[in-house]
Amino acid sequence: MYPVLGKITILIVGFAFTYLSSFAQIHIDTIGVNSLVKDFMLGESVYVSNIKFSGSPLAIALFNDSSKITGLKQGIMLSTGNVFFSYGPNKSEYTSWINQLYGDEDLQNIAHGKTYDAAILEFDFIPASENIQFEYIFASEEYKEYVGSKFNDVFGFWIQKEGDKSKINVGTIGDRRIPVTVNTINFETNKELFVDNSYTNTTDPILWDTRKRKVIPNKNYGKIPVPAPYYVQFDGFTTILTASLSVVPGEKYHIKMGISDVSDAIYDSWVIIKSHSFSSTGIKKVELDKFKLPELTYIEKIKWGQESIDIKPIVFKIPKVKPWKFISQNEVNFEFDKYQLGENSKNYIEKILVEIDTTTEYLIYLQGHTDNKGSDNYNLRLSAKRVNQIYLEMLKSGIPPSQIITNHFGEFIPIDTNETEKGRARNRRVEIIIYYRI
Repeated sequence: MYPVLGKITILIVGFAFTYLSSFAQIHIDTIGVNSLVKDFMLGESVYVSNIKFSGSPLAIALFNDSSKITGLKQGIMLSTGNVFFSYGPNKSEYTSWINQLYGDEDLQNIAHGKTYDAAILEFDFIPASENIQFEYIFASEEYKEYVGSKFNDVFGFWIQKEGDKSKINVGTIGDRRIPVTVNTINFETNKELFVDNSYTNTTDPILWDTRKRKVIPNKNYGKIPVPAPYYVQFDGFTTILTASLSVVPGEKYHIKMGISDVSDAIYDSWVIIKSHSFSSTGIKKVELDKFKLPELTYIEKIKWGQESIDIKPIVFKIPKVKPWKFISQNEVNFEFDKYQLGENSKNYIEKILVEIDTTTEYLIYLQGHTDNKGSDNYNLRLSAKRVNQIYLEMLKSGIPPSQIITNHFGEFIPIDTNETEKGRARNRRVEIIIYYRI
């Protein structure tokens, strides 16, 4: 049976985060997985396609830290629990969020223990040069108490050339390619790669041991409190590590990035891949234009007046042959300051999806909007959450993520006046636009 402590705690953490984030300068943004990879992870000289994510929606996000506490200003975060639980300060030794999901066989082989709550991001890529590399850090709540135990939370980055049966884990250290886990980098082993951010509770005489499920005496009660040195929740994290591999320029590869709990589903761990660090470098150069799809701006750009708005234009990646044909446009509306879907909206989305001709190549474009109540940044995040709700609903219905393109614009593209409640209600929407290949 899974404890419910984590699901109660999120309300507390969410409040604390709002109150303290101005000090910490850390922000977590939930963004569509395609945008995370193409707009934030991807660096130079690499072409990517077939992006997929499996795991909880709470297990993947964009991590921003203007103060560079971890050494990274920005990165794509994967978690065994909840990405929002990375907010500091560290005032808990036992931060947990249980997603009640399965583990992963590849991760299990590394950790030598049963895995839980796996978060897996994978995609195909073609490098232009002979090396592929990216930078990352690993963090965990299993530090320091469970170092050397079976609770050896783990992650891996596997790269496999198309047509090959073997795959190589590049999420390793040293020439022996030792996997990075709680037990391989910590305050005792490879300690030069470890950053201690421990919190010690000195104020409560008794504690609840989540793992043993019993009350225990606090051996540190009454001692002088020592605050965690870094303003993040992680009890410990690695220095910035580099994953790299020699590859064949112009050939197709597949990468799988995954993280999971080990031996039980409690005490979260995280991995953060540095933004724009996934790149191909070297002396050799292969032209990738033959693999890329030419860029065409969205057909209704002029209608929505985007030339006068400081927003990156919407872009479709469309082959030169056989253009796309606009088929239909639908809207799902939302209550004020809400992003959750009601049953009527879910039924409406399902009706749209049933009518899609899956025998023909198609694209579904989702774009989220709000009215003008609230700040620009708040509304941008709200419109992203609205898009994400419909995106998840479509995944549940069996639509492949590769067929869905997402974007969000906050209050910047109204279709009605914001001076009346009726107009604002129309503007609180996600547009579902369907294209077929001619």
